[in-house]
This record gives sequence, C-alpha cells and structure tokens, in this order.
Amino acid sequence: MRETNGLLQEELEGLQRKLGCQEKMQGTLDGLELENERLLAKLQSWERLDQTMGLSVRTPEDLSRCVVELQQRELALKNKNSAITSNAWGLGKARQQLQEELQQVSGQLLEERKKCETHEALAWSLQKRVLLLTKEGDGIWAIRGSYDSELTPSEYLP
Repeated sequence: MRETNGLLQEELEGLQRKLGCQEKMQGTLDGLELENERLLAKLQSWERLDQTMGLSVRTPEDLSRCVVELQQRELALKNKNSAITSNAWGLGKARQQLQEELQQVSGQLLEERKKCETHEALAWSLQKRVLLLTKEGDGIWAIRGSYDSELTPSEYLP
C-alpha cells in the first residue's frame, strides 16, 4: 500500500507537472491567439486603407514605396513651385521696370503734346499773319493797279 501510495504520489506529481506545462502552454496559446487577432485586425486595416485611399498597399513595404513616391512627387512639386516663384519674381521686377518706363514715356508724350500744341498755335498764328500779309499785299497791288490805271502811259515813268 505504501508502494502503491508512493507510485500514485509520483504519478500525481507527474500529472501536476504535466498540468503546469499544459497551463503554461495554454497561456502561451491564448497570447498567440490574441496576437493573431491583433495582426488580423492590422491586416484588415491595411486592406481598408487600400479601399479608402485607392492605394495598392498590402504590406508595410508597399506603404514605404508609396511614401517614397509621395516624397519624390512632393520634391518635384517644390522644385516646380520654386521655379514658378522665381519666374513670378522676375516678371514682377520686369513689370515694375516697364511701369517706370511707361511713366517716363508718358511724361515725354505729355511734353511732346505741349510742344505740338505750341507749334500748332504758332503755325496757326503764322498762317493768319501770312493771310493778312497776302491780303495786305493784294490790297497794295490793287491800289498800285488803280494808280497805274489813272496814270496815262505818258505820265508813267518807270
């Protein structure tokens, strides 16, 4: 009986060790199942990302590739923006220079118009004077003609 009792005791201890191992393995299995569920949820979120964003992202490597492509596009757009900004600055400076030239030319045009008006007024005055002188000359010729007609050819001495 003691022997049976000892054997049963050994068997009980063996079974308890096996039970401890089994419980430990069950705990590990539960942890692995939780990790598996977490990974499945993560995978589903990746798949939803593909549907919502229109990206073909299935793995973190795909995401990294997309990020690199986006960074390259961002860099290209920044370069293009820089070129456009530089061009706009140059155009603004050219515009300012053209406005200054326009103001200068407008001033010159105003001066030339004043000169033209002065010349036109002078020309009109001169035309009026020529007309008056022409009329005066015509009048003098008419008076001379009348004196000549009153004089007889014998009275006329050149």
